[in-house]
Amino acid sequence: MIVDKSKNTKDVPHDYVELEKPAKARFLKMENLKMPTGKFALSGFRVFGKGAGAVPAKVQNFVPLRADPKKNTVREEASG
Repeated sequence: MIVDKSKNTKDVPHDYVELEKPAKARFLKMENLKMPTGKFALSGFRVFGKGAGAVPAKVQNFVPLRADPKKNTVREEASG
């Protein structure tokens, strides 16, 4: 675990965490333990740094779908 906010008592909806030392990770996981309203939303989960592998290809044909306001679905359209 890199950051543990499980005992946080402050309301910090736009919390910014800067690590004291760089960390290496292949995957990142955010786990919500509890919300007063019972609903959890995540926006703007950003990670900064340089990877060790090749640069990924540019995303193409990106179409966000928002038909249901309770759900966001992302799909890639076939290029034609």
